[in-house]
Amino acid sequence: MTITDRYAKTYGDKYKDIPEYASATEIAKVIRADIKAARGEGLLPSRWKYSVTRRNGGGTSAIDIEVKSNGEAWVAEDTSKCPLDGRTMQTACIPYAHYSRYCEGAKHLSEEAEAARDALERISRAYNHNGSDIMTDYFDVRYYAFISFDQ
Repeated sequence: MTITDRYAKTYGDKYKDIPEYASATEIAKVIRADIKAARGEGLLPSRWKYSVTRRNGGGTSAIDIEVKSNGEAWVAEDTSKCPLDGRTMQTACIPYAHYSRYCEGAKHLSEEAEAARDALERISRAYNHNGSDIMTDYFDVRYYAFISFDQ
């Protein structure tokens, strides 16, 4: 049995490639370069546009990655798989309730978009560290990263 130090920080693969106290602006710049390289290698769809912006405030830094796919990243939910809500007797789509209460108009990411999201998460985590301890409500990250797809 291996016992690991639960208080040890974890570091991304490229954490040491940039200065330790790099600003969110500098990190966003290298993430943009990594996204460009990933598009060239075919890891990300080149027909989509990617926007990387930084957000500072409240003592934290955040990096937003927005994918502009003209809506093709989303596919409509198959309403035939949704159960009936016993109270209203309407088709309820529980897993996607945050998009729509009922299946009408409910959408989820396509397989291609899911793969792109995974690649973008790997790219965004590469320069980060995490020494957070949720047991004591202590958060220690270099920055927060958020990935979104247009609809």
